[in-house]
Amino acid sequence: RDAKKELKDRVLPDLLAVDDDRARSAHELLSKRTPNRDAVKALVTGPGAEASGDLAVLQALANLQAPNPAAIDAAGARLIEAGAAAGSVSGTEAGQARSLASLLEQALSIHQHAGDQACPVCGAGTLDNTWKAKATKELEGLRTKAADADRVAREMADARQVFTALLTAPPPLLSRAGEVGLDSGDVLAAWMSLSSAGTELDPSKIAESSVTLTKAVDRLVAASRVQLNKREDAWRPSALMLASWLERSDQADRSAAQVETLKAADGWLQDEIEELRNERFSPIAEKARAVFEMMRHDSNVQLESVELEGAGTRRRVRLKVTVDGVDGAALGVMSQGELNALALSLFLPRATLDESPFRFVVIDDPVQAMDPNRVDGLARALEEAAKTRQVIVFTHDERLPASARRLGVPATVVEVQRRENSVVETMVTDEPVKRYLDDANALALTQELPEAVKAKVIPNFLRLALEASCHEVVWKRRLLKGASHTELENLLDDKRTKQLMALALFDDEGRAGDVMGKLNGWDRRLADAYREINEGSHGAAIGGYGQLVASTRTLVKRVREQA
Repeated sequence: RDAKKELKDRVLPDLLAVDDDRARSAHELLSKRTPNRDAVKALVTGPGAEASGDLAVLQALANLQAPNPAAIDAAGARLIEAGAAAGSVSGTEAGQARSLASLLEQALSIHQHAGDQACPVCGAGTLDNTWKAKATKELEGLRTKAADADRVAREMADARQVFTALLTAPPPLLSRAGEVGLDSGDVLAAWMSLSSAGTELDPSKIAESSVTLTKAVDRLVAASRVQLNKREDAWRPSALMLASWLERSDQADRSAAQVETLKAADGWLQDEIEELRNERFSPIAEKARAVFEMMRHDSNVQLESVELEGAGTRRRVRLKVTVDGVDGAALGVMSQGELNALALSLFLPRATLDESPFRFVVIDDPVQAMDPNRVDGLARALEEAAKTRQVIVFTHDERLPASARRLGVPATVVEVQRRENSVVETMVTDEPVKRYLDDANALALTQELPEAVKAKVIPNFLRLALEASCHEVVWKRRLLKGASHTELENLLDDKRTKQLMALALFDDEGRAGDVMGKLNGWDRRLADAYREINEGSHGAAIGGYGQLVASTRTLVKRVREQA
C-alpha cells in the first residue's frame, strides 16, 4: 500500500510535464480520492481507437493515403480510350442506327395493330405486307449497327464511374493539420490539381498531378509520424510508471484482507525477535570468541560472550569478559593490543559470512600495540579467513610478514614506496632468504662491478641468507615446543653464524664445532660453501661467485628441512 501511494505521488508531477491528452487524462484520474483503475488501464494499454484530440488527428494523418497513381493512370487511360471510341461512333450511320431502328419498330407496331395504311410519317408510302418484309429486314441491320454504339456508350459510362471514384475530394482531415502544427497546403493543392486534370482528361496532367500528390502525402505522413514518435517518447515513461502503479494497486487490493492477520503476526514476531536474533547471531558470536582465543595467547582476559541488546534504532552489542575469571567491563580492563584483537574478532566472522556479497577483506594496520605472541595468532586468524576470502592487510610493521613466514602461512608481500613528487612504486618482495640469495646472484652476474666490491658484498649476502634460514628453523621448532617469543628473541639475539647453524642443525648452540662434520656428511661442496661464506664475510679473498651462490642455495634448502 505504501508503494502504491509513493508511486502515485511520484507520477502525478511527471504527468503535468507531458504535453499529451493521455497524460492530462491520467493526471485527472489519479488526482481523485479513488482513481478509476479501468480508465487508467485504458490509457496505458489502449490502442489508437482510444485516442482523441490532437493524438487522434496525428494518428489519422499518419495513416493518410493518396489515390493510387497506378490505378489513376490506368483509369484515366481507359476513360480517354472510351472517349475516343465514343467520338468515332457519334454522328455516323452506326450512331444513327439506334434512332432509325426505334422509328421502324414503332411503324411495324402500328402496321401490326392497324393493318395496311398510308405512312404516317411521309404520307406518300403505304404500310403493307411488301413494306413490312422490307422494313423487318432493314431493322435487323440497324440493330446490328446500333449494338456497337451501345457497347461504346456502356464502356464510356463504366470508365467515367471508375475514374470519378478514384478522384475523391480532399478529406476534411487535412483542414485540421494546422491544429497539430503541420502544414497540409501542398497536399490540398496537389489534390485539387489532380481533380482538375481528371476533369480535363489530360493524361500528362493526370500522371504529373498524381505523382505530385503522392509525394506531398508521403511528406505529410512522415511529419505526422515524427510528431507521434515524439509524443510517444514523452508519454512512455509516464505510461510505464502508471503500469507499475496499476500493478501495485491490484496487489494492495488483493492483500487488504491480510492486513489484520499480518498485524497480529507482527505483534507475535516482535515478542520472539530477540530470541530469534540471538540464535541467528550465535554462530557469529562463537566464531568471534574462537578468533579472540586464537589471538589472546597468554592474556588473562577471556571473552565469555557476545550478545545483542535493544531494539529498533537503539540496538547495541554487549561484550562479556572476565579477567582471571572475574567479570569485568571490556573497555575498562583490556590493553590496546587486546582491544585491537577484540575488534578483529568481531569483524572477521561477520566479514566472512556466506551471505556477504564481498569476497575480500581489507584491514588497516591491525598489528598496532600487539605483542609478538598475539601477532602469530593474528596470522593464523587471517589464514583462516583467507580460506574463503581474499585478505588484504596494510601495515608498517614487519612482524606480521615475518610471523606468516615462520608459521608457513601463504602470503604475497607487496612493498609500497612513495618517491619524490609522490610517485608511488610497488614491488612484490620475497622472503628474506630468497631476497638475499637473489641479490647475491645479481651481483655475481654484474660484469661491470669491481671484484673488490663483489668480494666484500656477495659473501655477506650469502651469510645473511644462511642466518635467516637458521632463524626460521629455530623459530618453527621452538614455537612448536611451546617457547615464547621473548625466549626465542633472547636466544637468537647477537648470535654468530656458527652458533645459529648449531641451533638449526642440532638445537644446541654449544655444538658449533660439529657443524662442518654435519655438512661434509651431506655433501663436501656444502661444507666448502659454508667455509667460504664465513671466510669471505671476514675479508678473505674467494672466487667462483656463481658456483658459491648455487651451493649456498642448496645449503639453505637443506638447513630449512631441519625445521
